Order: sequence, then structure tokens, then C-alpha cells
Amino acid sequence: MKLNRLFLSALFAVMLFSATGQTLVPLWETEKILQVPESVLYDRVTQNIYVSCINGNPSAKDGNGYIARLDKNGKILKLKWITGEKKALVEAGGMIDGLIPVGNLRFIISDWKGKVQLTGINIPPVVLRNTTNEKINAADLGYISKERTLLIPTFFDNRVAAFKLTE
Repeated sequence: MKLNRLFLSALFAVMLFSATGQTLVPLWETEKILQVPESVLYDRVTQNIYVSCINGNPSAKDGNGYIARLDKNGKILKLKWITGEKKALVEAGGMIDGLIPVGNLRFIISDWKGKVQLTGINIPPVVLRNTTNEKINAADLGYISKERTLLIPTFFDNRVAAFKLTE
């Protein structure tokens, strides 16, 4: 019983954590040469960022997509690292399109139109970044957990932007 009470108290404290204290601080942006970047994946082993680029009309099955390779500071190491059919990037750490776990039962979500929000169990969504009016999308997010760096592919804006998640 005491353990259950302790667990519930800890859970309640986590839920009371104020999401409004979270902010995104810009770190870097790539040049606007990534052609329709759709999703990003950080590889902890190589410390590279892989960007899936559609390269044209998103609904066309034209086989001209590619994956770009960046360093973790946003420098494009190889623009067309892998070319050909659209490649699916899947992170073994539990990333689902536009949903990034950031700890303490909290998640960062994107809505593709440009809104990036922090939410969690019993935490109402808090907008961290909204570029909807500028028509800059927020596609499938990436996250470097050790550095608390959020990676946002901007789709038709043709770049990736990185932000530090602060408390």
C-alpha cells in the first residue's frame, strides 16, 4: 500500500510539472537545398542525421527521392547519400510519425501544418513553435535525447531546423 501511495505521489508530481516552462531555442538550420525533407533520424553511433527527401511532388511515385546525410551541427555531409525509391526511416527508439517521447510521460508532437507542441498525460498541449501562418510545415520530427535537440524537417521550405528543448 505504501509503495502504491509513493508511486501515485510521484506520478501526480510529474503530471503537475508545468509544461509552460518548456521552450525551444534555435540552434541551426540547413541551407534551403534539401528537396522536400519529410523525416529525420539521428544515429547515436555515427552521430549523423539522416533526412528523407521526397524531391518533387509528394504524391508522385517517380523514384527520385533521396536520403541526405548531415552532421549533428546541420552541415550537409552528402546531399544525395542514398538515391532511388522513397526510403522509410524508422527509429528503433519508438518514434512514430510526428511523436517524440522526451521523458517524464511527456511527448512532442507535430501536426504537419507547422505546429509543434509539448503534451503528456494530464498535460494540455503547449505550443512550442507554430509556423502555420508562414506556411512552413513541421513534418516527421527527430530528437537527439542526450542533447535535448529537436530536429524539424520543414517539408516545402526545403531545410531542417534544430532547436534545444529547455526547461
